[in-house]
Amino acid sequence: QIIADFRGLKNTTDDIPYSVSYILPADFGDGLIAFDLETTTPNVGGRFAPTCATPVGYSMSWMPEHGVYRSEDPAEIDSILQSYVVTKVAHNAKFEHTVLANHVINFVNFHDTKLAAYLLEYPSTHLKHLALQVLGHRMVTFEEMAKGRDPATIPIEEIGPYGAADSVMTLRLWNILKEQLQEKKLWPVYTDI
Repeated sequence: QIIADFRGLKNTTDDIPYSVSYILPADFGDGLIAFDLETTTPNVGGRFAPTCATPVGYSMSWMPEHGVYRSEDPAEIDSILQSYVVTKVAHNAKFEHTVLANHVINFVNFHDTKLAAYLLEYPSTHLKHLALQVLGHRMVTFEEMAKGRDPATIPIEEIGPYGAADSVMTLRLWNILKEQLQEKKLWPVYTDI
């Protein structure tokens, strides 16, 4: 497990300080967790096929300064992912929902920053673009991190900070996008459609 510290970093292209730990925290603060999967990248007909993807690890963030990446099966936290008490936020939650459902995990009680950004009419709803547009934060892209390698073969020291950054930026974005949805009276559209 990698625990990455994002305090004071302007970009995730900077070296991200991290430590290795094997303990998940017992307290998730206010019950909101950003969640992201890293998966294999199967192609069918020359296109990425999410329904064939297998998790190689996952990341979580419950504080905007720290993210955790674990190169483990997300089934180890199925009680969190299937909880109606703990609210999750993901970017493009349809992907997490699809992959987890294919691995018999019912991903429930979640919000989606991609959907929120779409309703708010941001020019791009991609996580890396939103981080720059909304937070002024340039993120490392998957291609820059993976360098053509299969995610299952990338050392945790490389994929860990990358994965943790996805969850940290998703949490930071959600805190802003949620407020914008409410200010623009779009919250009912977001929650009811």
